[in-house]
Amino acid sequence: MGATEVASFDFSDYERATCIHDFNLLLDRKFFGHFSVVLDGGTLEHIFNFPRAISNCMEMIEPGGHFLGITPANNFVGHGFYQFSPEVFYRVFSSGNGFTVRQMLAFESPSTKWYEVADPEAVKERVTLINRRETYLLVMAKKKATLPLFTNPIQQSDYSALWELRRSGSPVPRGKVATWRSLIPVPLKWPVRAVRRWARACHARLDFGFNNRHYRKLRVP
Repeated sequence: MGATEVASFDFSDYERATCIHDFNLLLDRKFFGHFSVVLDGGTLEHIFNFPRAISNCMEMIEPGGHFLGITPANNFVGHGFYQFSPEVFYRVFSSGNGFTVRQMLAFESPSTKWYEVADPEAVKERVTLINRRETYLLVMAKKKATLPLFTNPIQQSDYSALWELRRSGSPVPRGKVATWRSLIPVPLKWPVRAVRRWARACHARLDFGFNNRHYRKLRVP
């Protein structure tokens, strides 16, 4: 693919990585801004200190370079420490950190269906998914500038929007679900929640998990 240098990082040398380092810890600064591409093919979910590990990845990339990630989203319980939501990568690879997400995709395994994933901040609601199969996120983010990382703590976008409304004194909009919840007597709240969970599970069994508000189906040649 035209690379002039390829380096691999691992905690151990058992797979003959070229660089031995625990990504729970700060990376040697000699690697900062050193690479045009950093590829995570399924490592971040196995590293307990995710904020440090993703910071290392971001620091390694030169301006104009890219982060490419293939990471578990749904139905990987027990595979690693974590499964990741689209929200975390959209907030991490933000303009405040000198990055932009060029594209985020999701796909189930085994499947030939691919979906482009919406930014929760853009659609103004949580991008969720209930499904049956192992599901991956593919992330492509571009580094636009070298900035100090996480000078402002990462917050979930829907909460940030509500807090901003509270600070401004604006009325907080109540959705249809919130309105119905306020009308349900307290003794019935738990049974209603159970019915909603059952309905959502049935919805997922019908393979309707990728709703078109959050996921745009792509045509794959």
